[in-house]
Amino acid sequence: MNVAEDLAPTGTLRASINLGNPVLAQGTEAAPTGVSVDVAREVAARLDVPVDRAGVRIGVKRGSAYDLFLTRTLRHATLVRGDEGVDAFRAALRRSNRPDATVAPPA
Repeated sequence: MNVAEDLAPTGTLRASINLGNPVLAQGTEAAPTGVSVDVAREVAARLDVPVDRAGVRIGVKRGSAYDLFLTRTLRHATLVRGDEGVDAFRAALRRSNRPDATVAPPA
């Protein structure tokens, strides 16, 4: 059994961080901290699955804090922008340009 293939079959580890639970995550949407964030980063590091790599697409709401932060920090992954992060994800699915992740604030 290959754990990396099970947890990240596309070569990208997908993690959701719930900022609504201050026990597990703190900080802001642009700069989360806490146990959940640390665990996600450590799992990705141990599996050797980079997030910022060529071919990875991330759906974001155009002009959101996520968009601004990721625009500044990503070097290889591509942002898929839309009026809403979820809409960008769905539109990309329809175009067969499926994002590997979507970033959106909690509802």
